[in-house]
Amino acid sequence: MAATATNPARVRVSGVIAVLFAAASWATSGIFIKLILASGPVSSLYLAFWRDTAAFALFLLLSLAISPRRLKIRREDAIWLTGMGFSLGVFHVALNFAYRLNGVSITTIQQAAMPAIVLVAARIIWKEPLSGIKIFSLAVISVGTILVSGLLQSDLPEVTIGSILVGFIVPTLYACWSLFGKALRSGYSALT
Repeated sequence: MAATATNPARVRVSGVIAVLFAAASWATSGIFIKLILASGPVSSLYLAFWRDTAAFALFLLLSLAISPRRLKIRREDAIWLTGMGFSLGVFHVALNFAYRLNGVSITTIQQAAMPAIVLVAARIIWKEPLSGIKIFSLAVISVGTILVSGLLQSDLPEVTIGSILVGFIVPTLYACWSLFGKALRSGYSALT
């Protein structure tokens, strides 16, 4: 039997490979951004602009090369796609600023609280039920974030209002991106 895109085993393997590639890219991007920020006077806005512009150009070219018809967007979905783009762009500015302000490790921990925000927001916006597994996930995310952040240590570095504010903004914007994506109707490719 020939493998097709609808073959569940092939889809699963493709999904695992995509997740591993995305995780590796995400995990290493903070290191490269920190190196760029440390190399000279590069603003967080400037870096986010060029990062997002380069990603947009790459995915636009890939979409045009693979299947231009996938770029067609339903009018009623334009607001959600705009929200996704805006929240992702502002997220990258905040993320770059947080890397400079709090460092890569603290910022990565801060943004990892995003799933908790998504769970709570989905409950409020779409009335999604908070199942036992979701409540357990919220607890694990909260405890994990507190333990890994070092909040229980007695020798904490100086904490500023700015670092706390950025600590809330980063995962909130990341959650907005995810929530805008959830609001979209199905039928769009990942490239779109």
